[in-house]
Amino acid sequence: MDTLKSKLFAGDRKLEAALNQDSAHIVPGVQGDHVGKIQTALLQLLGPPPPNITAEELRRSLYGTTTARVLYCVSRPRIRSSTELTRRAPTTLSAG
Repeated sequence: MDTLKSKLFAGDRKLEAALNQDSAHIVPGVQGDHVGKIQTALLQLLGPPPPNITAEELRRSLYGTTTARVLYCVSRPRIRSSTELTRRAPTTLSAG
């Protein structure tokens, strides 16, 4: 079982589960503290200026379209092919 190395993410049951179980992936529409941690990491990694995550998604800790788009853009350079993307995150991406 893999464990998260980030101090921000470590110990978060939902994020740990997402790392280890396909059925626990973070998907659009989900909200909660675990999503807020993902957004905080993106803000720390990419800001300033802050990434294009809407204020509404940040306020609600919502994994919405803009959070997904920013995370995808950060992850994309590490993904070598569409086959690898499908294998690594088959349930987390949606069209559009």
